[in-house]
Amino acid sequence: MKLLRYGPNGQEMTGSIDDDGRIYDLSGEMRDISEEVLLPLSLDGLKRLDVNSLPFIEGEPASERASDESQNSSASDLTIRIMPRNTKVGR
Repeated sequence: MKLLRYGPNGQEMTGSIDDDGRIYDLSGEMRDISEEVLLPLSLDGLKRLDVNSLPFIEGEPASERASDESQNSSASDLTIRIMPRNTKVGR
């Protein structure tokens, strides 16, 4: 499990990213990625989570938006939609 923060600056939420680059919302499990969260006992608890049961975050990684944003809008125009649990996501 790879942990990350996502969302607009100052409003970041915690998430997990899978091997295919999909992001899942972990804000219901932790407020922030702190030293306490990174302790072995806390990490063991996170490893037991069924990531597929977490809300899926629909959006485009910042690296893929970078060229479009520089031409069309600012980075603060990011919109994130949290999908309900058990939502099937097509590619």
